[in-house]
Amino acid sequence: MAKANGHFEQFKSSSPEIVHSHPQWAQLARKGSASDVASEVQVEVDSAVLSDDRILDLIHNPATPDELAWLVWKNGGYSTMPRVVLQDQEYVPPKLPRGVGRALRLPTGLGPLLSAPELIVEIQSRVLTFVDLPEDDTFLSAVLSLSTFFTDLLPLAPYLDISGPPSSGKSTLLRVLSCTTRRALHAGAITGPSIYKLTDLVVPTLLLDESDFDGGINSRQIMRLLRAGNHPGADVYVNGQRFRVFCPKVVASRTPLPDAALASRSIHVAMTPSRKELQLLDLAAEQNLAAEMQGKLERFRLEHYRDLCIPQLDNSGLSSRTRDLARVLATPLLGDAGLTSRLLTCLKARDEDAFLDRFGEPEWIVAATLFAFSHRPGLQVYIGNLAEEANRMLAELGETYTLTAKGVGVIARKSLRTHTTKDGRGFYVSLTASRRRAIHELARDMGISKADILDSGTLRAGYAGPPCRLCTELGLLTRRDGTILRSVILPPPGRNRKGLFEPKP
Repeated sequence: MAKANGHFEQFKSSSPEIVHSHPQWAQLARKGSASDVASEVQVEVDSAVLSDDRILDLIHNPATPDELAWLVWKNGGYSTMPRVVLQDQEYVPPKLPRGVGRALRLPTGLGPLLSAPELIVEIQSRVLTFVDLPEDDTFLSAVLSLSTFFTDLLPLAPYLDISGPPSSGKSTLLRVLSCTTRRALHAGAITGPSIYKLTDLVVPTLLLDESDFDGGINSRQIMRLLRAGNHPGADVYVNGQRFRVFCPKVVASRTPLPDAALASRSIHVAMTPSRKELQLLDLAAEQNLAAEMQGKLERFRLEHYRDLCIPQLDNSGLSSRTRDLARVLATPLLGDAGLTSRLLTCLKARDEDAFLDRFGEPEWIVAATLFAFSHRPGLQVYIGNLAEEANRMLAELGETYTLTAKGVGVIARKSLRTHTTKDGRGFYVSLTASRRRAIHELARDMGISKADILDSGTLRAGYAGPPCRLCTELGLLTRRDGTILRSVILPPPGRNRKGLFEPKP
């Protein structure tokens, strides 16, 4: 078994023999065909951590590049093998469809061990060599690239959403990222069923170019893949077959992802045409970049595979989805305070946009409408009035769809768990003291504050309207920039005063 050293070392042709980890297998190999026996307990996996502390990861077979082989790593040493046997299990790489093996980006050797800050700086430098991108976007792209090398250890797979007009460099950025992400599979056009099979076999980083979501069958299949593939276990079933679709994804299109829920799970990068003189990323440059970066990143993965733990972050002020994304992206940073602080700063700047996108979702708009009515006088609000107010908010947000009264009632009852009652006029929500508190707590949990239901003039003046004990108690008077809204003290009810100098009673 070779020892990893401080320079790039190309993988050599793999041995035709099985790596045995049990004395009986060695005896069987001498007596007859070990592969015949092993085939009875053959296990096809895309990676594995064995009970004898070896880590198996995929590489191209150096002898036959269309086939996959194992990089076998243990305690800083490695070897390459077509299959590995441990006790009664024979581990073999997956068999890919014809032509896919060469398209899948895998390391061709191991590079020197770099630290997380060194890798982030190097990835950023390589991106900026070929693409004109803002500094924060470059940093987030580099952090996401590093995180893809630990997808099998993470509770969610981050997405990168790249949008921009033609000639803005989207495709070039995808090609650079195909060199800096794990098991990159760059597809200009691909059908839903093909994606399901590939993600199930090798858990790639899927890079989808020119993904125009036109509402067609293939577009709907890709959207299903994106919605289901963010968390492990949310598999897709097609014609009675189960497909694993959990993997990191990078999507490039002219417009951002149209689904607000998907957008909140993604890092969005907006690109525009540039007049900068940038280096041309030809095929030779791409292959050299991939060989160099894949070796360094694979070495980082293997050296730190057992060191990772998902950190607890001081990320107050982030939405729940952005908090989860921040923790996942911070995991391979290995506790580096500078990188983690910068990551949180970048994500906070994007969280506001993600929140505004979420406000276009029906559940958020109905919750905001309930929150607004909980501050108005009256003991009940009819579902029809809720629908009217919700559609007014949607129009102000620029949304083109409307909600029916029936749809609002279903969301209120079943999605937001708000009890409704029926009388001769229709269904209504009783605004009792306990119900108003429940609505305020729902708004807090969904990230809705008093600032989200005020008109722009009142908000610019820094006022929150009449005092609300529940808003004060639950911290709902804080705007997203951290400032506190002031309440307006209204005069007590009673007779009208006649003039400015009328004495107080």
